[in-house]
Amino acid sequence: RMLREMGIEANPALINTSQKDELPNTLPNPHSFNHCTVQVKSDGKTYWFDPTISYQCGTLKTNTYPDYRWALVVTDTSRGLTKIPDLDKGSIRITEEFDITSFTGPANLTVNTIYEGGEADGIRYQMANASIKELEENYKNFYAKMYPKIRLRDSIKTVDDPVQNKYAVTEYYTIDQLWEPYDSTRATTKIKSTFEALMIESYIHTPRIRIRKMPVSINHPVNVHQTIQIKLPEDWNVNQERGPLSTSAFDYSYHYSFVGRTVYLDYDYSTKKDFIPVEEVDDFLKTVDKIYDHVSYHLTYNTGDVEAPDVNAAKRSNTNWSLISFLLFYFCVAGYVFYRLYFINAGEQAYQDGRPAIPAAFGGWLIVILILMIYRPFIYLVQLLTAGYFDSQKAADMAAKNDYWVFVMNFEIIGNATLLLFSVFLLILFLSCRNSLPRFYIVFLITSLLFTL
Repeated sequence: RMLREMGIEANPALINTSQKDELPNTLPNPHSFNHCTVQVKSDGKTYWFDPTISYQCGTLKTNTYPDYRWALVVTDTSRGLTKIPDLDKGSIRITEEFDITSFTGPANLTVNTIYEGGEADGIRYQMANASIKELEENYKNFYAKMYPKIRLRDSIKTVDDPVQNKYAVTEYYTIDQLWEPYDSTRATTKIKSTFEALMIESYIHTPRIRIRKMPVSINHPVNVHQTIQIKLPEDWNVNQERGPLSTSAFDYSYHYSFVGRTVYLDYDYSTKKDFIPVEEVDDFLKTVDKIYDHVSYHLTYNTGDVEAPDVNAAKRSNTNWSLISFLLFYFCVAGYVFYRLYFINAGEQAYQDGRPAIPAAFGGWLIVILILMIYRPFIYLVQLLTAGYFDSQKAADMAAKNDYWVFVMNFEIIGNATLLLFSVFLLILFLSCRNSLPRFYIVFLITSLLFTL
């Protein structure tokens, strides 16, 4: 009403914050909408505003609007939904500068992050609702996942530009131990250090269930550019490399380069939609695995060699032998348990005319069941072998991020291994014509359902 009193055409715009693209597919009803925003028309242009967003700044050109997709603009002539055009939701530009003066002493890390548009609104809200000490601790812990020996060098600095709707944050750290032995299992003069685009990696995830019948959701909208500058104590030589790794839902690119003693790692990640269709999930998972190979970069240096330093963008291909040993032990223990279940309270064989009813050959509809019984163990075996559990570097990276993900990974490993053995056990019961098969099969289905949930 205030805008109308000023002579500006403005109308309520009813939206649904969760249904988004599904809203046009639903039947009209009083509960179709759960939020009200504003549509404004001025000088031949249409603008969208959400007055409920706190700490929002900017002008008409820099104002941002959430990704609501569809709205019912309430006017005397409204006859249906209005498609909200794709608007600029903002971006994050982060530059991490590593200043390394020696291969044995501490290194300084300075992080400059510029938030624009909706991202600036979000960080402005975060800054207003937490103390500087809390923010500094949270920011430091974000990097402590990668560098445990990190400490604050100075307080964070912020610069707010409300007109352009930009918010800049600068962080200052010292890393007391940036380099570590290349191989901790034997004496060596080689050392290594890892540099990872943590901000971009935080937006990229793979689903826990890789063989799917449902789409995969991803964070959207996201637009992040990250640069890692590594200033080294000696001239460095790297293999310059660049490449795009994109899907229908996002664009990703990387570029490795160097100038003198400085190595540059540039990454870009932007999303185009919020889901991966079922038919594209396999390609999506392969692309994400490739991204994981490039988002982390390793520098190695031979402290006992007077020649030029060596650089290697190492791939995560180390075999996790400790996990393999554990699984072999687990297979032995669990296998013995299933062996005992086969003879103890496992039921007797089905009898016909006083003799065990073991058919000479399976036929009819039993062939279908037999095929399914044989196929099921291979499914769990493929999940074990393709989920990256046996890659020690990937497992170490996951462990460094969050204890929760360590628990999830271990739970998946044990679950898939148990279901693999259980499915083999059911196949043996089936081939042996055991009366206990139905009971154990029910237990298997319940276990499988609980594991999936």
